[in-house]
Amino acid sequence: MSLLPILALLVFAAPAFAQISIGGSAPAGPTIPPGVQQDGIYATAPVRVDGTTLFRIAIPQTAELSEQNAQFAVSVRAQFAQSAIAQVLAEKPDASGTIYDDNSLSVSLKQEDDQRVIQVTDAEHKDPLPLLTVTAGDAQFAKQPIDELAGHWRDDLQGALSRGLQKRQPEEYAKNFSIALWVLAGVVAATVVLVVIYVVLRRRVRALRAEVSSREDEVRKARSEMSGGDGKDEGREGFIAALSSSLEPAAQLRMATASLGLIVWIALATWVVAILVVLSLFPNTTPLAVDLIDRTIAVVVIWIVALVANRVADVVIGRFFLAWSKAGPFDDIPRRTLRTPTIVAAIGGFKSVAIFFVAALLTLGQLGFSALSVLALGGAVAVGFGLAAQNLVLDFVNGFFVLTEDQYAIGDNVVIGANKGLVEYMSLRIVRLRDDEGSVVTIPHGLARIVVNQTRDWSRTDYRVTVATGTDAEQALDLLLETIATMRAEPDWGEAIKEVEFSGVQSISRLGIVLRVRIKTEPGEQWKISRELHRRVVAAFAAAGIDLGLDPGTPVAAPTPP
Repeated sequence: MSLLPILALLVFAAPAFAQISIGGSAPAGPTIPPGVQQDGIYATAPVRVDGTTLFRIAIPQTAELSEQNAQFAVSVRAQFAQSAIAQVLAEKPDASGTIYDDNSLSVSLKQEDDQRVIQVTDAEHKDPLPLLTVTAGDAQFAKQPIDELAGHWRDDLQGALSRGLQKRQPEEYAKNFSIALWVLAGVVAATVVLVVIYVVLRRRVRALRAEVSSREDEVRKARSEMSGGDGKDEGREGFIAALSSSLEPAAQLRMATASLGLIVWIALATWVVAILVVLSLFPNTTPLAVDLIDRTIAVVVIWIVALVANRVADVVIGRFFLAWSKAGPFDDIPRRTLRTPTIVAAIGGFKSVAIFFVAALLTLGQLGFSALSVLALGGAVAVGFGLAAQNLVLDFVNGFFVLTEDQYAIGDNVVIGANKGLVEYMSLRIVRLRDDEGSVVTIPHGLARIVVNQTRDWSRTDYRVTVATGTDAEQALDLLLETIATMRAEPDWGEAIKEVEFSGVQSISRLGIVLRVRIKTEPGEQWKISRELHRRVVAAFAAAGIDLGLDPGTPVAAPTPP
């Protein structure tokens, strides 16, 4: 059946007749008419009043009617219904109201064979104006009896058309204009309040930045004065103290900066909502408002929510870990404080990726893309990235476990493979050491297979001194322990030395007698205590007339044969 007779009937014949299911061939091509959807075997199209979809009409695909033909036919039905609705809502040329009267408007049903025609009349228009024909295909798609479905559609059209006519009355225009002015005034007032808060918070951010910059200068100065594990321990302590004092201002700066961004997005969201409310008040702009909400604004709202959620999560994570760093056992607070910035950065990165990934999926869904297709594409990209960057992924995974398991933190002295030094910086991917010579060693976490942490929880100095052969070992050992006890009684050393674990004679040889004392110390204090003991033991043994022997590790020349 040709399309020309069908189109002639649609244009010139009775409107109700024009909406029956039609056969024939539609224009070839894969393009779906605007608003038309394919739901199984049914091609559906929306019927809207002032941009709001009331319901969807449907035409089923049959052996005689292909999918494209069904889509074309339902599109024509919807266009005719929209033309009739526009005729009912038309305004008078002199702007004194609408052609149809909203008070006497009546939407009724008329039965024609197996179809129901929805028509409209009012006090001035006695001849019914057909709006839409409810067909058996519509009833099958809605899974309702045709009379019940027609009754629902009639009621929906009655309410929507009455509201549409009321909105087009002059007095309603004046009322909505007043509401629009109040809405805009409220938005302006809210914006002023937000601007004041923003300015005050901005000053706070500037002050925090100055404080953070000053603390960072102190950290850099302390780092320059610090050497490796066997260097000046005062430098290490100063570096840790400066670094710890810089963490809280930095956390406060992050939270204040996040709050600034949050204020900006709240202001933007407030204006968007206000504009939409104003547009929805007037019939000429209501379809535009609805369309913007359904499409563009839906995307904007998704990203505003994502960004606000990201900022709020930054604030929550920052506050949580700031409190976490100060909680728990007192001895664990310094380590938690040092780990906090890296943990916050790592969790913040994962959080941002998750939030924005979900936002991207929702955005593509609003634009008409299938979420399953996007997930499949994302999975393929993730697999490809994982195969192409295995080492990078390994570094990040190992870095995550280093943080969660607290294997080492900034300020620890560690041995990683052949490298030894102070942990000066660490991220989710790398750890940076400063060795005894002042060199910087950067090691990816993926290569840190075996790590020796020399300053975790507590440390130990295994102190040994060799006295000459023939020395009274008991006297020498008592003098060594007395020196340690005297040192431990002093305020400067009492907290550093936790306990003497054991003492005794380690070995004897012709080179001398090796005395051994093992001392448990505070983390990182073992080298300083060893150096101070060396100084005091030399003086004490010299005063007691005790000669030092040779270190057993010292090579001795073989005797000359006679």
